Amino acid sequence: MTTFTEFIKRIKPIDYPKYAYVSSREKLVVYAIEYLITKEIPPTFNNICVASFKLFPEKFYFSEDFKEYPHIEMLNRTILHLRPKERNYATGSVGQNYALTRVGEEVAKEVKAEIDRGTTKPPAPKKLMDEHKKTNVNDLNKVKESSVYRTWLNDRKIDDMEIWSFFDVTPYTRLNEVRDFIKSTKTYAKDIGESDAARFLEELERIIP
Repeated sequence: MTTFTEFIKRIKPIDYPKYAYVSSREKLVVYAIEYLITKEIPPTFNNICVASFKLFPEKFYFSEDFKEYPHIEMLNRTILHLRPKERNYATGSVGQNYALTRVGEEVAKEVKAEIDRGTTKPPAPKKLMDEHKKTNVNDLNKVKESSVYRTWLNDRKIDDMEIWSFFDVTPYTRLNEVRDFIKSTKTYAKDIGESDAARFLEELERIIP
């Protein structure tokens, strides 16, 4: 007999274009709650978090480095927004099952209809998860979007002052922090085949004393 846990683990993700234009993560979680209820799975906090991630991984993954794990911090915030005093989509708490309000039930129907209908629009552009946090992906993107890197790509030249401006430090200060950033980002760039970025970072290693 399949347990609740086993059932949730086997949930298949919905194709991203079908939910890319749903207007909020809160509405996606409401859909996940209704999905659990229709499958007679208790809508506990844990079940809702994992089911939401399994159904909508592109909206609830932890980070670019760990896309296979749910972003519990974000899911917790999203579920809090469902409360009657905020969106009025659901009642419940970590210590008890959640239940949809009448408003939440209507939202779940709307989201289901939108997913079932699909869209002819081009896929919505995907944003990086938690762009403000320090991750390998974010660090590499910071390099690739910098003027010092673009200049190097065009001219194979690096202006010393641009380096310090990129790291937002006074020249020749916080060198350990700068070296650590270069080393870890270079390793990541090599691992994912970003050869130009890796060569650029190797050049920085030669310049930074």
